[in-house]
Amino acid sequence: MYSEMTEQFKALNKKLDSKADISDIVRFENELSPKVDALLDGYKQLAEGQEKIKGQLQDLKSAVDDQEVNVKVLNKMVK
Repeated sequence: MYSEMTEQFKALNKKLDSKADISDIVRFENELSPKVDALLDGYKQLAEGQEKIKGQLQDLKSAVDDQEVNVKVLNKMVK
């Protein structure tokens, strides 16, 4: 039984070796490379957008903090 399985694995490996040659590998690389590049560009754009939003949030937080200080000063003046 072990020898039969070994023979079947050898036959399967021969079939796979004959199917996957260099042209197949090059074809896969040519098909996948643009897709991977586009995917990475999308992630880069998302990261840049998030950084821009984080900066805007920080600016808004600073503005709110300044307004809170102004309100506290005005409240002390009124009292």
